[in-house]
Amino acid sequence: RGLVTISRNDTTVWTLDHLDALEQVAQILFHVWVRKIAQAHEPVEKETRELYVEQWKSFMEHSPDTIAVIDSEGHILDINRTSLVPKQEILGQPIFDFLPPADHAGTHVRLGVGFEDSQSVIYETQSQRDDGTIRWYCNRISPLFRNDNVVSALLVSTDITPSRRLDEPL
Repeated sequence: RGLVTISRNDTTVWTLDHLDALEQVAQILFHVWVRKIAQAHEPVEKETRELYVEQWKSFMEHSPDTIAVIDSEGHILDINRTSLVPKQEILGQPIFDFLPPADHAGTHVRLGVGFEDSQSVIYETQSQRDDGTIRWYCNRISPLFRNDNVVSALLVSTDITPSRRLDEPL
């Protein structure tokens, strides 16, 4: 913000050397100005990034659903909660290790739809726990983008067992 002036007291004609020097000064001023603008915006950008990271962490932590980030080969990159296996044992493992064998092919196809077609998919699954009880889940797989490229998928699983039980005949 401001005005820069260059003046001369003599009346001699400007030469190309004068213009070259003036152009160099203008380029230096321009780069200093651009750097000052970037520095002025840096705290705002950092604050905005931190706010988004904080909101994402809060969303992941407080969501009643199980939310996982999956890579293109099906490995679990992040997950907000686990019930039977500690989180550290799940990270980096293929999601297929935690699914019934009957769900492997369908999950593989659904991940392909997310990564190759950039489409979201909604489907239901059931799983049987060690005690024999059956749990129903509504699953949503959605692509996550960076620079218009799908880099991972978001898997959101909601336990819908209570509503399924209400639908069962008495």
